[in-house]
Amino acid sequence: MLFFDAEAPISVLVSQELSPAAKVMLVCLYADKEDAEIYADDTIYTPACLALRTGLSRPTVNAALQELEDKGWYISPFSDEGGTIAIRPLPHPQITLPGALLAEKEVNALGKVVYGLIQTHPDFKHPSGIFSYYTLGKQLKVSTRKLETAFSQLVQTGWLKIDDASNMDKVQFTLCRPRVFPDFNTLDMVKRGLKVQGVNGKNLMHYYLSIIVDYDEGLLNAQLNFLLNPFTDELMRYDIYYSKFAVAIDCAEPTECIGTSPYTPLISIEEAERAMKATISKIKGISYIEITLDDLCYEKMLEKVRGHLPLREDVTKYKPSLNYLDKKSRSYAKSMAYLMRK
Repeated sequence: MLFFDAEAPISVLVSQELSPAAKVMLVCLYADKEDAEIYADDTIYTPACLALRTGLSRPTVNAALQELEDKGWYISPFSDEGGTIAIRPLPHPQITLPGALLAEKEVNALGKVVYGLIQTHPDFKHPSGIFSYYTLGKQLKVSTRKLETAFSQLVQTGWLKIDDASNMDKVQFTLCRPRVFPDFNTLDMVKRGLKVQGVNGKNLMHYYLSIIVDYDEGLLNAQLNFLLNPFTDELMRYDIYYSKFAVAIDCAEPTECIGTSPYTPLISIEEAERAMKATISKIKGISYIEITLDDLCYEKMLEKVRGHLPLREDVTKYKPSLNYLDKKSRSYAKSMAYLMRK
């Protein structure tokens, strides 16, 4: 799911032809479309997805789409007119509405419209300006009470700060962007990646690290010339190596064990190699971190790398991805535990 900041034409926002819900819907439909065509298989434009993007209920979304269709702004992709959505070219000038505000359920459609309109006042200098209840009411043909409700919702959700409301015709305000909206792009990337690459400890670990660590240049499957297995004369690999911070990380998944001799305990080849890599890493001044299946959850992964690698200050927007990884990790750990018992 994608959430775009949207260019909202001023003439659409002030239009008395469309309801506030239809205006919000039109802005979202056109948010990322330069060619004014949307195909029927673009799932981002289904009513369910549009409800998420606009913060409106499904019935309101359907009613707004019908209104746009009735007034010639929209052709359903399931109609008999070619299977595309044709949107009337949007006029300029435009102002930007944050995608997170458009998706805000606690702000009604009118609130989203007036958030854009108050930026068109001649005295507006980002992020502050003034607006008039009388002027807005006249432009939109709505009552002062409805406007007060809309502005109250903007204030309560942190999108707007009213600096001085003593004069209803000269209300001083400051725009705010209070929320980090969930990053569903990353969630889609994680889901697609695990579907293609397969769910295993190594892949789960990589995706956790890509979110937790504030550094994108870790070397995957790093084969370094000093990482030599003395018994086979073959180079070993780190699952991921951060050369800038001298940190190497391996995923220690359970594997079938072999006996090195009748007198030694069973040990897997992978365990033996990790022991050698740990020793070599210590000699080379590299922090070597092993991640077990029990470590594959956000909190434990965070503790494992804390103090070794730079961490993202705020991962709030990645919560959907982290929750998904936690769920997949629990399921994978259970399946591996079952296989090891057999």
